[in-house]
Amino acid sequence: MLLTRREAGGTKRMSSSSNNKLFSALLCLAFTILLVQRSNANPTKPLKILVACGFHAREWSTTILCERMLERVATHMRKEIQWIIIPRVNPAVDLVRNKTLGACWRWNSNRVDLNRNWPLVHDQLCPNESSDYVISKPGEETYTGPHPFSEPETRKLRDTLIQEKPDIAFFVHTGSEMILLPYESCLDKKPSNYRQYVKLAKWLSDYVSNGTDRVLVGQSSRMLYKSYGSLGDYATHVLHVPFAFTVETYRGVAHCSEQPIGFLQRATAEMTESDCEQTFVPHSPVSCSVDLDNYLTRWTALVDAFTNAPVADLNLIREWIEQKSLVYP
Repeated sequence: MLLTRREAGGTKRMSSSSNNKLFSALLCLAFTILLVQRSNANPTKPLKILVACGFHAREWSTTILCERMLERVATHMRKEIQWIIIPRVNPAVDLVRNKTLGACWRWNSNRVDLNRNWPLVHDQLCPNESSDYVISKPGEETYTGPHPFSEPETRKLRDTLIQEKPDIAFFVHTGSEMILLPYESCLDKKPSNYRQYVKLAKWLSDYVSNGTDRVLVGQSSRMLYKSYGSLGDYATHVLHVPFAFTVETYRGVAHCSEQPIGFLQRATAEMTESDCEQTFVPHSPVSCSVDLDNYLTRWTALVDAFTNAPVADLNLIREWIEQKSLVYP
């Protein structure tokens, strides 16, 4: 087995002398790409799967999830699959985890939402569909930045997607429990392979669902809300990733808070630090304290679905991908 590690830039030591220095000391290590593959030659092109975690700083548990997925993949390799695992798209996840930043902090260190820093594609996808897009302002939770790709993290992730050309991509978040399909900015427009999207998503949902706690599947714009300038639409429409899923992996424990839990029920501006932690960081439904064990066990099953899949199932997925006749930029 060959395990290679690519690092984008270096890491700057954080300064504790002032808040200004804290925010100016952006961690240059935007993310680490961990490629896992077998060293022996494979006559069949492997299925290339990318998993990216840690987009929003308050969702730091997803970074640990990606690291756990890496451990699982490294010990359950198969020649039909190549994995690209990115544990922390946003270095600020570590600052929220160690409580240097507050539990509601969503942005990167420039106060930009990294899942809104991508080019708008709504007018190309669904020109006849009305748009409620409003230009965001600095300080707003979903601030897009001064222009698309203004942030080093999104530029590096874009370059990685172009270079690696994944067949399947998972962009991992917390805040709900859903496997979401394109498109995010259109209600009525769907990818041409939407039926295959649904089949693949339901197969994965079966793997990670336990008992009655079902992981929902559906189009992002209908299951959550319409979002503009997001990675999901850009990866699907511009980069032509055959299957690009946004995966919401935790939705909070309702009885652990006196207020409604979840960003769909309340704007973050109305939430306390405790509310944000309850919403975005996995908690035990028994003790109501942070508990990652069940969360990690449940969602590493996303990897198990592929590592345990019969060759025939992987071949079927590969057929779906080949039918797309993709052309990458």
